[in-house]
Amino acid sequence: MTEHKLLVSIIICTYNRSELLSAAIESLFIQTVPPDRYEIVVVDNFSTDATRNIVLQIKKNSPVQISYVFEEKQGLGISRTTGYLAARGEYIGFIDDDAKAPEDFIEKAIEIIEKFNCQVYSFGGKIIPYYLAPKPDWFQDRYETRTWGDNPRWLEKNEALSGSNMFFRKDIYEQIHSGTEALGMIGEKMGLGEDKALFENLFRLFPDRKDLAYYTPCLFVYHAVPSYKMTIKYRLKRYFSNGQVSFQRKRPIGHMEVFRYGIRQLLITVWLTCKAVFSIFKHSRWQQWILECWGPVVKRLGMVRAWLASPIEFHSRTKSK
Repeated sequence: MTEHKLLVSIIICTYNRSELLSAAIESLFIQTVPPDRYEIVVVDNFSTDATRNIVLQIKKNSPVQISYVFEEKQGLGISRTTGYLAARGEYIGFIDDDAKAPEDFIEKAIEIIEKFNCQVYSFGGKIIPYYLAPKPDWFQDRYETRTWGDNPRWLEKNEALSGSNMFFRKDIYEQIHSGTEALGMIGEKMGLGEDKALFENLFRLFPDRKDLAYYTPCLFVYHAVPSYKMTIKYRLKRYFSNGQVSFQRKRPIGHMEVFRYGIRQLLITVWLTCKAVFSIFKHSRWQQWILECWGPVVKRLGMVRAWLASPIEFHSRTKSK
């Protein structure tokens, strides 16, 4: 147990989701720890809806310290940096504007911090979907569940926590966030890879440590799944975008390395295509066959497209009106 009162900052980066943002904030009001143990930092990433008014209205009667910060340069990575700079806590935690935290969320986070005597660099947990529209009969909960299993453990070098449920010691985040500002959602434009890049930086900067990112399933949040995320079109766009970002994050250096990378991805794409074709009878629903077998093919096509220096931009959700 630390001698002083540890302060945790929960950062919510938001863009045009005022109808869901209030639920995210209010879920942090009913926590089982005293309100002086944490604060909420809302980063408004140039929203054009009622976000500002809603946050300021909630702030008037908030039992918890809330800071409202406006960031005009759009981008999730940029917003996270803005939130980190505004945070006063020794640890910062990120949840999405369409997430809801259970009432013991911050209590569990503080328990983890104190268990490791404030020496844990990063930690996080499971993300469980909740649905804003009826779920198609082919759609599986696992498509929107983020987990590293049912037992707590330290993550390996090639693993990463998910952005809607991850905490960092503030001084560590200061060292690892560089280079991630260009990744992630930018307004309506689909963007991915910002979480993975953070943990790649973490493992690169501290190569001798095995206890860098702690995962525990008892620390979880609920994450909204709207109807547009339960479509084949959206899921394949995510696969393709993921492939493009994978290339951008690990861009090979040198003409020969770039050439080898492209040929390797083309060969893997052909192999995955053959594998998908011959697995058609292993799925009871054609939608599941498309996602689970052709999704990896589409991801490789995204990597090839980025290799050819001609990335495609997608919109993640229906444009705000």
